[in-house]
Amino acid sequence: VNVKSSKKKNYILYIDVPINHADRVLREGDVPIEIQIKFYQNLNRFLKKISKIFKKKVIIGAHPSSKIALKYLSNFEISKKRTIDLIPNCELVVVTHSSLISSAVIYNKQILSIRSKYLGKFITNLAEKYMNALRLVSLDIDKNTRINKDDIVRKMNFSKKKYKKYLSS
Repeated sequence: VNVKSSKKKNYILYIDVPINHADRVLREGDVPIEIQIKFYQNLNRFLKKISKIFKKKVIIGAHPSSKIALKYLSNFEISKKRTIDLIPNCELVVVTHSSLISSAVIYNKQILSIRSKYLGKFITNLAEKYMNALRLVSLDIDKNTRINKDDIVRKMNFSKKKYKKYLSS
């Protein structure tokens, strides 16, 4: 499999997977609305910070079942396009977990994995599998920590060295 690279890189793409996704609810039960709100408030703050640091707008690749995310992330552009079609032209992908991580790898994108105590065990375990397989940079969105762009970019570029091995496995 060839790792592709694309031209325009004028935005950050957040790949949305709802924290109340059916797969999680099936295993852990309903996610209380208070937990969902806290997650999306923290995510909103984090995406604003990343946008400012990278001097790029954030586009939300909304999951088809997302409802609450649209409400709490409404100050960002929420794309009507299929998320997979947004990957080639983005500079950076922000994600908890998604099968679309493989597409980001194919397009040789920088990937920033985010974590939160509000995601629950099921989503956290899935996210950790991707983080470990690709050695992704991971940031906790619940903590309002200082983010060093140069450090993160260096670490994301190091992670990209794992992509070919990941694609061939």
